[in-house]
Amino acid sequence: MTDGETMDIVEMVLVGKVNKEIVNLINQQGGKAVGLSGKDGQLIIAKKMKVTRSRGADQPPEMIDIGLVGEVKSSIQE
Repeated sequence: MTDGETMDIVEMVLVGKVNKEIVNLINQQGGKAVGLSGKDGQLIIAKKMKVTRSRGADQPPEMIDIGLVGEVKSSIQE
């Protein structure tokens, strides 16, 4: 399960630290890199995943909220 606070931390680390380090290493080797995140300009669009669990033959399935977890629906590469 991924809550909003966890997602903020993951985003800060991956976009703010890891992405910058990768861009810096590429540029040190003579490349011309810039860093972007999937949120920038909606490069990646995701749809929240729905998880269900059956409860019995005569009851509807239980919906389970797994937080900010999803599937990529579109990206700039498509």
